Amino acid sequence: MMECVITPAEATFEALRRVVEASPDRLAAYRDDFYKCDKDYLDATWFEGVRYLWLLRETGTCMCILGIHETLGDFARAHLANADDRNTDIYLVSNCKARQINLQRAHHLLSENRATFDGSKISYAGVDLVRYVLVRQFRNEAGGYQYEVHMHSLQASLGREAMVVLHLLVPQIVREHSHSLFTKIENIMLDGEQFDEMFERSRA
Repeated sequence: MMECVITPAEATFEALRRVVEASPDRLAAYRDDFYKCDKDYLDATWFEGVRYLWLLRETGTCMCILGIHETLGDFARAHLANADDRNTDIYLVSNCKARQINLQRAHHLLSENRATFDGSKISYAGVDLVRYVLVRQFRNEAGGYQYEVHMHSLQASLGREAMVVLHLLVPQIVREHSHSLFTKIENIMLDGEQFDEMFERSRA
């Protein structure tokens, strides 16, 4: 009989599902926030040592990865602005477990950034990952700007952690460069290969 192997992302989701099922006054509406959006987010962003902030409410959930870029927590901050013990449970998720925390701790975690961009390279946890080059800016048929991004590895190999960091951070860098949330990135290349394809392969 073939053994069923569960991934760490799946194990994390199951831990959160147990929290949801033990909280009858939570997730009465917008259940897809958890069962679809949070599940997909975990599948796309999990790596060894990753941490998430997770908000469980009567009307939906909110999950964000911690320590990469402060704007990734903007949606969570908006929810926390109106949060209290009556309407929101706040969790730190790590190592396939969820631990309830208070509002002050949540704000502190959202302020932590381990990824940096100095204008020429992207680093994470003190390690230089790639040299970043924003090489082309052009207008599309609708008159909006589009961008191409080329990156070059500064490490012999980039693991899953680095790929997730780049996947989440590069769009934020381009938006800051363009001063627009609606900037379209036409193409991202890493060492001459399509980054999106490399990112998907890193999930395996």
